[in-house]
Amino acid sequence: MRETCRRRTVFGWIWLGVMVLHPSRLRPPSLGLDRVTIMTVGNHIALVTIERLYVPVQSCVQPEREARVNPEQAKTVAGAMAALWQGEFPATVRVLSAVNDANRDYRPHPKSRTAWELATHIATADTWFIDCIAKGTFAFDPAAAKRAETQFRQIADVAAYYESTLPGRLAQLPGLPGEALSETVDFFGMMRMTRAQWIGFANNHSVHHRGQLSAYLRALGSKVPDIYGPSADAEPAPAVS
Repeated sequence: MRETCRRRTVFGWIWLGVMVLHPSRLRPPSLGLDRVTIMTVGNHIALVTIERLYVPVQSCVQPEREARVNPEQAKTVAGAMAALWQGEFPATVRVLSAVNDANRDYRPHPKSRTAWELATHIATADTWFIDCIAKGTFAFDPAAAKRAETQFRQIADVAAYYESTLPGRLAQLPGLPGEALSETVDFFGMMRMTRAQWIGFANNHSVHHRGQLSAYLRALGSKVPDIYGPSADAEPAPAVS
């Protein structure tokens, strides 16, 4: 039995010299195309419109695919991801410590977080991620998050909290049993990964926000510390000839 999906229109940049757009190339065995319209601009851009696309109803929604990781693999992944995060830790401490308290309310755009908000978010979210991975479930308590962020009075408090708290909590994750690390955990209905994989995701989240904060530093009147090599602010001034 066949049922009709909604009309689909695809907009994209298409390199016509590489991709040959012909209905036979676009049609899987179970797919029927009534009309394909291609509008070109110059030689490289196309608007592709696919009308009245008929596919079996079960093909309209692709089932979610989860990675299958056995306990031994999960232990290896967890160890590698935790080591990467530990390697990022010193740079994150340096960036947090570089925030200028006098200008910590700076934000580059009304929709952006302030430097203070980013700093406290990094410090508290990193520990929250680790605790959730350790427990095997993600639960968010807005009141608890607010209390965690309001415990700080100055940027030195944020940096000291992060420096003293993160290493011990992070070290516990690779020590979890492989069976636990291979468990798939749901993230508020948006994503599903193994607990081992969530360690890598949490590190990416931390680096993402650290990058935002490091981009604020010069505007705050601070110097950018070394992150992945020497910062221009840390390099000696060139000799005057």
